[in-house]
Amino acid sequence: MPHRRSRFPTGALRIVPVSALLAILLLPAPGNAQDVSYSVLPSYEQLRWDDAWGLENTRMPSLRIGIDFGPYFSLQPFYAWKDGVGIRDGFEPTAGSDPADAFDLKLFGAEFQVNFGGAALAPFVKAGGGVLRTEDEEEGRRDRILLRGGGGVSFALGGRARAEVYGERLTTRLSSPFIPGAVEADDFPEDGLVNSLILGAGLRLPVGGGYRATEGTFGILPGIFVEPYVSRIDF
Repeated sequence: MPHRRSRFPTGALRIVPVSALLAILLLPAPGNAQDVSYSVLPSYEQLRWDDAWGLENTRMPSLRIGIDFGPYFSLQPFYAWKDGVGIRDGFEPTAGSDPADAFDLKLFGAEFQVNFGGAALAPFVKAGGGVLRTEDEEEGRRDRILLRGGGGVSFALGGRARAEVYGERLTTRLSSPFIPGAVEADDFPEDGLVNSLILGAGLRLPVGGGYRATEGTFGILPGIFVEPYVSRIDF
């Protein structure tokens, strides 16, 4: 029986950054600007690969650094890693292809997060991009552009510390199935864009002081202005 693969329209992924932009423009801003603060976000994630990868579901630690512009907006560089990712159980690669048995995985880049309020229970959306790196004994190091976006909910733990749970779609481009024979030729997308799923949970731990208002200025930061901009990236 062929392995089933879930289809996810790539257009839906492009909606996430646009939604985040609209949130920036429409959220009520306080009269005073907010200084930058910082937070550390250790997380644990499960990556459920698109079938075209031919890899087993991967659980991995992740670390983000939050550069927080007040309570609503956060720029978050991220880094996640896992060594020894194996081939999907029950799947036999194409005869004669001889792929590696295990792959070292790294994901790194940055996301922009918009928080809808700072209450005890607060939803958020986020989107960004970066690099998905695989390394193995047969092919060596290979880097691919990744786009990711989704949302989640955060819970207040006391002070400014919060817990987060989230889900994201991770989109990459493959020229062919990563492991030969992972999907039938008819099931491989013509544009090569494949969509995997990330589920994660983590903590937001503030570093240093809280937000400090700056009198007489408006916007996210003094001297920084926000203007509408929408772009599409093809890769």
